[in-house]
Amino acid sequence: MSTGTEELLHDLLDQAAARTPHRPAVSDDGLSWTFAELRDWSVRFARWLSLKGVRPGDRVVVRAPNSPYLAASVFGVSRVGAVFVPISPAVSAYQFGHIVKDADPALVLDEGHMHTPWTEFAASWAKAGPAPEGKATTGGHAKSLALLMYTSGSTAMPKGVACQHDQVLYAVKAIAERLSYTSTDVIFLALPMSFDYGLYQLFLSVVASAQLSIGTVGDTAGLLPGIRRSGATIVPVVPTLAVLLVRMAARRGVSGCRVRLFTNTGARLGTPLARQLRESFPGAAVTQMFGITECKRVSIGLPDEDLIREGSLGTALRGTIIRVLDDRGLPVKAGVEGQIAVVGPHVMRGYWRAPDLTNERFVKDPVSGERMLLTGDYGLLDLSGNLYFRGRRDDIFKRRGMRVSASEIEAAAEEVSGVARAALVREGERLYLAVTGSISPSALLEELTRRLEPAKRPDACVIVPELELTTNGKVDRAAVARRILSQSGASPVGDGHA
Repeated sequence: MSTGTEELLHDLLDQAAARTPHRPAVSDDGLSWTFAELRDWSVRFARWLSLKGVRPGDRVVVRAPNSPYLAASVFGVSRVGAVFVPISPAVSAYQFGHIVKDADPALVLDEGHMHTPWTEFAASWAKAGPAPEGKATTGGHAKSLALLMYTSGSTAMPKGVACQHDQVLYAVKAIAERLSYTSTDVIFLALPMSFDYGLYQLFLSVVASAQLSIGTVGDTAGLLPGIRRSGATIVPVVPTLAVLLVRMAARRGVSGCRVRLFTNTGARLGTPLARQLRESFPGAAVTQMFGITECKRVSIGLPDEDLIREGSLGTALRGTIIRVLDDRGLPVKAGVEGQIAVVGPHVMRGYWRAPDLTNERFVKDPVSGERMLLTGDYGLLDLSGNLYFRGRRDDIFKRRGMRVSASEIEAAAEEVSGVARAALVREGERLYLAVTGSISPSALLEELTRRLEPAKRPDACVIVPELELTTNGKVDRAAVARRILSQSGASPVGDGHA
C-alpha cells in the first residue's frame, strides 16, 4: 500500500477539499464547516504559527476540547512541518506540567483554565488572518514527526509516542480500507482527540469525505440525543460509552437513529455488551478491533465477526504481520498463547527522548529482521490469523500455581446477568472484584464459583456506582484499586457495597 513518497498528513485534507469541497466536513453544536472551509482554516492557522516563529520539527502542544478549530489545528501544524501534541483538558496540572516539560514545545496553546502564561487556544483563531494563496507548507517530509501522542498514564506518568507522517498515513489508509467509511457516513465523535482512537476518526473522515460530528466529551445526557440529531451512521465506542448507550436506549428508545456501525478498541468490549448494543440498535453491526498507540492498529475484524468467532479481534492490516512470541522471543504455533508483536510500516518511530525504553519495546523480528513492536499484551492467533486477546503483561500473574489473567476473570463476570462492568484488584494473593450493575455480591461470587477454577475465583466482590475512568474513557485500574484497598485496609473488603 503506497502512501506517496513525500505525502504529509495535511495532504489528506487538501485531497478531500479538491475532491469534495462543498461537502460537510466537521461540525459541533456551534459550527459547521465544509472541506474547503476546514482546509482554509488550517491554512490560516499555519500562517499564524509561522508568524509566531514555529518552525519545522518544533512541537506545538494543544490542550483544548474537541471542536472544528481543534481539527483545523492538527492540519495547520502539519503544514508548517511542526509536530502536533494533543493533550486532554481533563489531565491533572501535574501531568500537564510533565508533558510540557518532556515535549519541550516551541508553543503551548491552552484553553486557559489552568491560569497558565501560555497563549489561549481560542485567542489564536481571532488572530489567524485570511489564508494566503498557493501551497501553505513550509517544511516537513515523510520521515519527519507528525504527532507526539502521550499515553493516558493511568498507572504511570504519560510517555510520548513519536509518530512519523509516513507511519500515520499508512495506518490511516490501512484502517480506512478495512472499515470502508463512505462519503454518506456521519461519524459521531464522543472521544477526545487527545486519544488516538478519537484523533484518527478525523483522519478517517477526511479520507472518506465523510462528516465528523463532534459531541461533548463527558456529556452523558447528550450522547444519545447527539447521535440522533446528527444523523450519525458510525459511532466509535469504548465499553463505558457502550454501557451508557445501552442504558439510554432502554429508557428513551432509538427512534430516529441511523447508526449502521459501532467500532470498538482501546478496551475490551465483552460478548454480552456487544450483544446488548446490537439489540438496542437494530440493524447496527459491531466491529471489534485491537490497537496500541505504538502502531495505532494491530487487527480489525469484519462487522459482527465476533458472532461467528467469539472473542476474535480480527486479522492483521494489509501489509502488516502479527506474531505471537514465547518467553524467548520466538514465534509460537497457532493456538498457543504468548506476547503479541507487530511488524509493518505502521509501527511508529519509538518513544520520545527515551532510547532505552524504545530499544526494549522496538526490536528486530526474528523471522524477517524488520523492526518489530513488542506490545506487552498477551493472546493467541488461530489458524486463520484471527487474534484473541488474553491480557496485559501486568494483568497476567501466577496464583496457587496457575497462570491467571485479570481480563479473563473480568470477562467471566461481565457474562453474568446483572453485571455491567467489572475490574479486578489484586492485593498480594487476594483478589477483589469491583463491579457495576444490579447483581448482589453474593450472587456474583456464587456464579463465578461455577464458571472459574478455584485459583481464578475472587475472594470478595464490591458493587460500586461507577468505575473510575481515565481521560480516554478506559477503566482506571489504579484508581479503582486505590478506592477498594483504602476501604479494606489490611482486612478483606468483604461481601458488600462501596
